[in-house]
Amino acid sequence: MKRNAINVLITLCAAILLAGFRFVTSQGYTPELVSDSGIEYPISLSSGLDKNGQDVFPDKKFLQYINEEVFLTGKYAGNQFDLDEDGYLSKEECETVRILSIAGRMDITSAAGVEAFPKFSSTAPI
Repeated sequence: MKRNAINVLITLCAAILLAGFRFVTSQGYTPELVSDSGIEYPISLSSGLDKNGQDVFPDKKFLQYINEEVFLTGKYAGNQFDLDEDGYLSKEECETVRILSIAGRMDITSAAGVEAFPKFSSTAPI
């Protein structure tokens, strides 16, 4: 009886974890674009503030990195994250970011604000 309860609990936990993902291709799962971060796009690249004045990137060195970084791979490789060059990151631009290469950047003390990139999946080594 106890073993059945444990199996049911494990199955239930697995179902809850998988509920947050949706099937996209036969190659795997992709996270839903659901965020409770409270960020209101666009985000100013000069101040790091969102539409409501929330400081999304409190570490100004991280903000500077976001300003200067370019896409490493894919359709936008070589382009900066601000694709339309308007000085703001829109939700669509943020959804395009998958990789950040901040490893070894001793000047960046906090990656607070990474939640602005809902499809972010990894950091690349420098």
